[in-house]
Amino acid sequence: MIPTNCQNWLALGACVYADMSVSKALRMLGLVNFTKGVKQNHRKPIDVDKAIELRELGCTYQKIGEIMNVSFTTIRERLIEVGYNEVKK
Repeated sequence: MIPTNCQNWLALGACVYADMSVSKALRMLGLVNFTKGVKQNHRKPIDVDKAIELRELGCTYQKIGEIMNVSFTTIRERLIEVGYNEVKK
């Protein structure tokens, strides 16, 4: 086992000398769970069609998030990603 204080240096060396991304270098060292500050892609799957339907019925992002068991930010971001544009009334 590589000492913890050396693992960071190994990851840095991999990034600099191998032109490797931070997340890939940390994965190679088995440090995926210890990557503070590195955004990981742990997105919960949601039914975007259902979210749009609920939004069209007048539900808030907060309410949709509660129904789908995700944060309102997740709902808002996913709807933006799929190009959902609502008309302000």
